[in-house]
Amino acid sequence: MKQRHTLPRSSPAKYRKHGVRPKPEEPDIGKFGPNNPFAVALFEPDPAAVYPIEVAARMAGMPRRIILVYCKHRLVSPLADPAQRGYWFAADAIRTLRRIGDLRLDCIVTWQDYHDA
Repeated sequence: MKQRHTLPRSSPAKYRKHGVRPKPEEPDIGKFGPNNPFAVALFEPDPAAVYPIEVAARMAGMPRRIILVYCKHRLVSPLADPAQRGYWFAADAIRTLRRIGDLRLDCIVTWQDYHDA
């Protein structure tokens, strides 16, 4: 029988097992918590400030036309009389607009899932 591996081993890396990788480290859940200084914080409007409809639309992430429809249906109301001073919104109205947008997306997804089945 022929002898195997008669050459001397020059480096241990040459004979390493292929396909064996070190076990990945477990993610540290604590680094994603509220104490992380590098976490992205959501923008909250200043509670004492009043914003015009253009700024409110940008903050809420929806077009001005949709905000006007919500005002018409009394889902949200501007601070002053729109006929005299235009549409101005406080921080709580902007939060309400964000919540309406979130609920609208949830309802659209749910309705599509229900009717596609």
